[in-house]
Amino acid sequence: CVECTSVGGATTVPLTVQLVNFPQIWASTRFTFWAPPAISEARFSASGASILVAFDQPTDRAGMITENTISQRCASVIASSTLEKLGATPSCIWVFEINLIIYLNGNPTLLPGDTLSVINVRSRNKVSAASTSTRIVGLPTVPRFPSLAVSAPATVDPCGDLQIDAIASSPRALVYSWSGIDSGADDVVPSEADVAWDDFLATNDGPRLYVGSGTPEMIAEDHDYTVIVQVTNFMGFSSPPVALTVTKVSTPEMELLLSPPSQQVDRTDWTMISAAAIFSTCPIPTQPMVYEWYLLSGPDSVELQSALSTDLSQLVIPPWVLDAGVLYEFGVTVSLEDDNTISSSGSADVFVYMLPLRAVIEGGTEIVVSTAYNLTLDASGSRDLDVNSEDLSAHNLTFSWQCIFDDGVVMEYCTDAVGNLLQIDPVPMPVLPAGTLAATRTIPYLFTVSVQKRGKLPVEASIPVHVKSLVLPMVSLSTEYGMPHEDGGIVINTGDKFIISGTCDVVADFVAWHFDPFVNLSHAMFSGADTPEFTIKEGSSGLTEGTQYTLTHSCYKDGSVGTKSMIINVNQPPIGGECTVCRKNGQACTYSNLRANRPISVEFEMTCSDWADADGQDGDTLSYQYGFTDGTDTVWSSVVEFPFFVSGFPAGDWTLLARVIDAQGAITEVTVADIEVASNGNGGGNQRRLLQASCQDVLEAWDEYDQAVIELTQAKNAPRIMYTIPLIHLDVLDTATVAQDCDGDANGFIKGLADALLLTVTKFAYINLEFVEQTTSAVEIMVADIEFQSLDTIGPVAAITRHLFTELNHVAISRETFQRLANIFSSGIDIWNVYPRHDAKQFLSDLDIAAVEAARRYAIEVGAADEDPFLAPMSNHYIMQREIGSVAGHSLTAPTTDMSNELLAVHNSSVMLPSNLATVLGGHDGTKITMYMQTSYHVPFAAGMTMRSPLFSVSILNENQDVHEVTGLSEHIHVMIPLLVHNLTKNDQMRFEAQTKCMWWNPVNDTFSDEGCHNSEFAEHYMRCSCNHLTMFGVVQNVTGSCGDGVVEEEFEECDDGNTDSGDGCNQDCELEMYYACEASPSACYVPTTPAFTALSISDLTGLQGASNTITVRIVCNAPMKGGSSITVSGFLGAATGDGVLDLAVQSGDISSTSSWDQSIGSLIISLESDVATGDIIKFAFTATNPMADNVGANVTVSCEDCLVKEDFSTLSVLPLTKATIALKVDYVAAGCSNPNLFGSACNTTCVYGTVKGFVCVCPPGIFGSDCSQVGTVVASASVMIDPTVSTSLSVGGGRRSGTSVGADVPAGAVDDDHVELSLTVYDVSPQPSSDQTQIVANGPATVMGPRGQTFNKNITLYLQFDAEDVPEGNFQPSGFWLNANTGLWQNVGGTVNENGLLAANVDHFTSFAVFTLETPPDIVPEFTKAVIMDETDLQGSANEISV
Repeated sequence: CVECTSVGGATTVPLTVQLVNFPQIWASTRFTFWAPPAISEARFSASGASILVAFDQPTDRAGMITENTISQRCASVIASSTLEKLGATPSCIWVFEINLIIYLNGNPTLLPGDTLSVINVRSRNKVSAASTSTRIVGLPTVPRFPSLAVSAPATVDPCGDLQIDAIASSPRALVYSWSGIDSGADDVVPSEADVAWDDFLATNDGPRLYVGSGTPEMIAEDHDYTVIVQVTNFMGFSSPPVALTVTKVSTPEMELLLSPPSQQVDRTDWTMISAAAIFSTCPIPTQPMVYEWYLLSGPDSVELQSALSTDLSQLVIPPWVLDAGVLYEFGVTVSLEDDNTISSSGSADVFVYMLPLRAVIEGGTEIVVSTAYNLTLDASGSRDLDVNSEDLSAHNLTFSWQCIFDDGVVMEYCTDAVGNLLQIDPVPMPVLPAGTLAATRTIPYLFTVSVQKRGKLPVEASIPVHVKSLVLPMVSLSTEYGMPHEDGGIVINTGDKFIISGTCDVVADFVAWHFDPFVNLSHAMFSGADTPEFTIKEGSSGLTEGTQYTLTHSCYKDGSVGTKSMIINVNQPPIGGECTVCRKNGQACTYSNLRANRPISVEFEMTCSDWADADGQDGDTLSYQYGFTDGTDTVWSSVVEFPFFVSGFPAGDWTLLARVIDAQGAITEVTVADIEVASNGNGGGNQRRLLQASCQDVLEAWDEYDQAVIELTQAKNAPRIMYTIPLIHLDVLDTATVAQDCDGDANGFIKGLADALLLTVTKFAYINLEFVEQTTSAVEIMVADIEFQSLDTIGPVAAITRHLFTELNHVAISRETFQRLANIFSSGIDIWNVYPRHDAKQFLSDLDIAAVEAARRYAIEVGAADEDPFLAPMSNHYIMQREIGSVAGHSLTAPTTDMSNELLAVHNSSVMLPSNLATVLGGHDGTKITMYMQTSYHVPFAAGMTMRSPLFSVSILNENQDVHEVTGLSEHIHVMIPLLVHNLTKNDQMRFEAQTKCMWWNPVNDTFSDEGCHNSEFAEHYMRCSCNHLTMFGVVQNVTGSCGDGVVEEEFEECDDGNTDSGDGCNQDCELEMYYACEASPSACYVPTTPAFTALSISDLTGLQGASNTITVRIVCNAPMKGGSSITVSGFLGAATGDGVLDLAVQSGDISSTSSWDQSIGSLIISLESDVATGDIIKFAFTATNPMADNVGANVTVSCEDCLVKEDFSTLSVLPLTKATIALKVDYVAAGCSNPNLFGSACNTTCVYGTVKGFVCVCPPGIFGSDCSQVGTVVASASVMIDPTVSTSLSVGGGRRSGTSVGADVPAGAVDDDHVELSLTVYDVSPQPSSDQTQIVANGPATVMGPRGQTFNKNITLYLQFDAEDVPEGNFQPSGFWLNANTGLWQNVGGTVNENGLLAANVDHFTSFAVFTLETPPDIVPEFTKAVIMDETDLQGSANEISV
């Protein structure tokens, strides 16, 4: 159909069929044709790592949805002609139903301009034929040009060689162009040397330029050579040319290689520049080097000067120090330590590009809000990504909002509920008051925020908002996991732990989580799918990489549901390229024979090329990590920003590894190659060789490693030290026992390693977790054998340990690392015992500070610190020298780290010494003493005693380091000891306070004693003890009995039934539970003599003033009731339902009962014919007119007589039950007219039986018409309970047409609550439309479906009667309508006539329905039915005016 207009893939056209010979006999209908989905757009992403495909309509995703995830098999959707060009392992991921992302991987060959073909894609409803659409793949909408950095030395001498590396990132191979002459410099005539140099460069097309020893291609000395490099990717986008100059000098000198000489970063990046001093192969001296860094251009700051103050060969600038949009130039000069005349200088550029603004509207993919609530639009998460502040005001953003309403035909600006143009405040969080917006049906409001800032491009974010007339629970979401994404959601990696919490503003009946696309949440990798907190467990793979999910939390309350959504982007790890390795030979590289004959000194280079971050955001870059393994030990380098890495390796057979890491932390790990490293020419081997080596081999290896460490230390190359020390400790440190019989300087070697490590940890900011773990392992080995220790060695070892755990707060501590630290501490104590205490004081102080800090940080990581066995060896020893007068009468605090957090609940230990201390010690105030305090978390075991604190010991040593015996003090000392208790139960807390004492450890008989000590103060986190002597103090609990042991201890327990379960009469704290009594020991608990109805709810369906209202009451008893008894529910004064029997409905349980209703006192007597179990629910209903009397439901009482079922006890006669007070809310609506009975714009129409709401007359059930004057009589009714798991049908005969049934079909899953009762009532009245709806005519009885206002998850089908004979001839047809009680208007839902003559219509909620006849435009071509020609005169030749 060429002239048809397709909307969303569908074309609806009129279809008329006529008899050829009798054209007056015809039939017509409307036909919808669904076209196969067609590709509307296909283009490469900006990075070129994926193809973005868009379709012209929602699709069935080619059937690729499975139970757990979205299939990644591209063969299901991509034609074979295209599939073979997508690479070996492409991934096809659907984003919603209209967009497909194809991730290219494994050497793809598809290029811009090639044809993309899809198969098997149908319309979302699967009605269309399968698509075979094709599209030319275009270039990215916004191209991303390759970023190029070039690393080269500033000079080269006559003896050296030259290596220049061009560093760029792309998912496919790049084309490199090298030249030595600037073609744009027309006024410069190239020399012969320049032309020869240019010819040589033109032969190179790879990322590395290498010129051999003596650089023969550089024919002139003392000459500047230009190097110009440019790269072009497979899409034809080229980088800006990078030009640099290398000077070939005529005299040998030290060369300075800056890597990289230029780079681009953003403010969130670490910036690192390495300066490598390369000594000439010509004979010049080598010594330790001195590096001086300085700023040549760019804005200065205190933070930047702090980074520049380093004397290492690396300049490391932390994030947020450099300003955005600025080109910085940094200079460095390196000189020999003893001869600064031998020096070299260079510079490097760093451009800090500006990150974009980010616009975010909280709320996920859409917002659903009730008209009864305020609508808050929250764009406070918007940011200028170049500003490091959580305070929104610091970002200086401006906000503007707009709202549009687009139904696919007409787009217009939003209006409020009374028709005025919607005005929104230009603030981050505008609030639209309740009732501002009218309720929506299927088309939402679309709100858009524009975020602007001077000097940056504005950005926008939009969110659809559905407004419901029902009161819905309000839902909010919160999570501390994941990273922010530019779409307002978050990014997570597969395998990461993820926890999100949902909060409802009401106590929900139940809650649920679900993903779109669908994910099976019953899988073991998820938990909490039906609780407020949902968890994706660590290490799980239940979500598909590269997919965007919408996670929705739903709160269900009394049949209504509130939702809130969050977008979860599952990060796609880096894809594309490969990683290779070569063995270095000078600056040259050999890719074959990957074998080295010497460890460490022979270097290998690993290179990773052609990788890309397929789903990265603007400014995201890749980083790399390199490592090796022998299957047992694995060592990783620090993370670097460059795709190559050079290192030597210890002896052994190794598998080299590489990791490519994107900005969100997703890792693609690659096995690079296997290499063999010999030990002193003796070959490799699967195990490290030195463990079985001779003394000669060990000492030679030690000498070689020692020389490598010296060179790295002289060069102050901290990153290489970070990587090399773990290599050495793998191969050498664990041979210390072998070297005991060898005549080697093991102590000197270990000190050299320690000095190198100390240089790195104290001066290099870019320390990672791998280095901390490997260094801790190395230090553990260093201090393991005391024969190799001296104060020269243990000093730097302790300083290293202290620095690792006190200064590097950004590095996590693993359980294994903490265990190593415990071993280091134990070895340290041994060393302390060997050397005089005053000599080893600094070592022990450093080690203790490290131990306590590590204990605190490890405890925070793992929780429940006082229960972890690795905390046992941790202690704090503190030594100080003071004069007696300076400590007597004063409080001294042991300098442990403050552990008063929730996990440890610990305060510092302290002691107040007596004021007469000089007298006690036999000295004077000027006498010097040594105070020794120790806080130990390792405490001795004593039967029947539970330690509730660390041991805190206080000793006083004289000048000879002898301990004073301080006993029998008349003036006590006061010791404050932290308590190691948290999360005690209520019962345990009572016992703790009653049974805990201050005690001291008596080492003579190995027990605790309270002699000479008593409690002087008890607080939440500490106890203060008063004692008459110095010793080891602690807080000890003499535990006797416990809750749950079956022995009732009246001091602490009301009952004890032998367990700590709640719900059986005696709870987890051994307290009586409500409605129970317990006897004997162990306790036997039973239901008490006064049961109560613990849940009584009253709900009204409408709050309209004057409306007849149905009040539904549910009651549930907490005790079993027996058959033959009765329950009286009273207090419903003012009810409109007359005396008689009220229908009882059983909502839960198996109850047989009858009822008797007394209207005058509002009382219902329920006679139980069968036993009622605890928790069974009875429901009944009565009617009242709004507003109801003030006392309706205000004082409801429930009582029963001779009703309690109780085993082993006699039945009691009268049992009063608890009263419940429930207030019924009535919505008083102000009338639009002064006379409350009149309505309409002129206030001249009487609202007969209805209630005036504004200018509309709203009818109660059974009343119809725009003025509510038509009273309907019930002619048929029925009801049924809905089972949400199966389809339910309800039908009833009668009405106006015999032989037909009015009814409804409810599909499975339409409701979530299994207590919804479906009702259907047919009235004998044809409701008349409003006077404003003259185009429709009533044509059938009114049908009321209940519960009124009930909404459904899926459409249900209604079957309505109508009078076919009353449908006028011509273009008239029947259609279903529902009554909008808020407007008084009947609204069309359409429908079709079935074979039974009923109108079938699909609806999503229950209210009043009826059939009306309406005229439809005829499907004919219009013609002019009358033409008149009038002339005013017929005189020949006269001028005449003709009117037609």
